[in-house]
Amino acid sequence: MIESLDTVFYTAIFLLPGFLIVNIIDSTNPPRKQSEFAYILKYLSYSLISCALCTPLYSVIFNIKCKFLYWLLFVGATILIAFVVGVTFSYIKHNEVINKLLRIFKISLFPSTPTAWDYMFAKQERHYMIVTLNNNEKIRGWYSSKSFASSDPDIHDLFIEKAFVLGKDGMWNEDKENAGLYIPNGQIKLIEIKERRE
Repeated sequence: MIESLDTVFYTAIFLLPGFLIVNIIDSTNPPRKQSEFAYILKYLSYSLISCALCTPLYSVIFNIKCKFLYWLLFVGATILIAFVVGVTFSYIKHNEVINKLLRIFKISLFPSTPTAWDYMFAKQERHYMIVTLNNNEKIRGWYSSKSFASSDPDIHDLFIEKAFVLGKDGMWNEDKENAGLYIPNGQIKLIEIKERRE
């Protein structure tokens, strides 16, 4: 018979995979705004998938008599499978694998990325950019791995890791004394993506 403390542990372990999987997916794919109820259903759905995949491992672990080893393997297997499921779903969503397969059969779905802002920055590509502010001032920079664009649907602020100034010859010259550019929310009028410096 399962004791009350064991019930708490089993409940927590059942909920853990959903939490891990959703956070892994959301970290690489900007999430849409959803109600709390929708999020709870998402957590529970991912937990059910993960626990179902763990069933073969659980059937072996249940036969272990040592309590410490039992819980160690039980929790470890749950986290490992949840991590694998999270990374797999994240890859499928980020690379639009399902959409690409459906396009073969001439079936198109609405984009899973909520906004054009998210689409542009979620790809995490490196490029030069010109940001035009609301006062029409132009900022030139290099957006790469040390840069950051907010994924919050209500806040679109931007950090660009390298700044450039426009020389008299029309060429971009790196501002060596600048450690980065922060552009607050609401200040951006236009973003131009450049393949190379002009």
